[in-house]
Amino acid sequence: EEVRRAAATVAAQLGDSERAEKIARDNLALAVTASGEFSTPVSGAKAALADILGGRGAWAEADQLIDDAYNTERQRLGPAHLIVLQLLSMAANLAYRKGDYPLAESRYRDAALAAESVLGPNHPETLRYRAHVAMTMADGGKIKEALAAFAEQIPIRAKLLGADHPDILLMQGNQALALRGAGRLAEANTLMDQVFQKRRR
Repeated sequence: EEVRRAAATVAAQLGDSERAEKIARDNLALAVTASGEFSTPVSGAKAALADILGGRGAWAEADQLIDDAYNTERQRLGPAHLIVLQLLSMAANLAYRKGDYPLAESRYRDAALAAESVLGPNHPETLRYRAHVAMTMADGGKIKEALAAFAEQIPIRAKLLGADHPDILLMQGNQALALRGAGRLAEANTLMDQVFQKRRR
């Protein structure tokens, strides 16, 4: 199963999305036969297929698959489980890729709360989900809220990862765009220049 799932991922990365979808659908059918409809292998196969379908723009089926996978595992394992957290993260990513920023923000918030419960408030994964909340708010036009979240989250993550870490520079780039959206052009330009200089090192 893992080999076939990897084959689907490679096909998608190579741009052969049709072949990737076929492999992923075959994987799902095999998982259902081997493990039963409501099982973790089936949920994993559904999530993998949803990711590929999202890349092909088949959002309705992708949403249904990832929701089925998440709800099945949440009911079986409870909300505070790493598998459930991973599926929730995939659901949030799918909503973000689709451009449904309110749904993505809600799911990232849920993921941050779940990660805090499972891993702790200062775990890198918890902080990563909080960063996604900030960036999603910015992309969704909630500039004031996003700037407040960036101001809170960037120093915390920078202390953990280092000020020049690519994730920090990505957040600062998004922060600069949010500052520009708020009309704070001088601050935005200064921050963007700092980001560019660090990326050249």
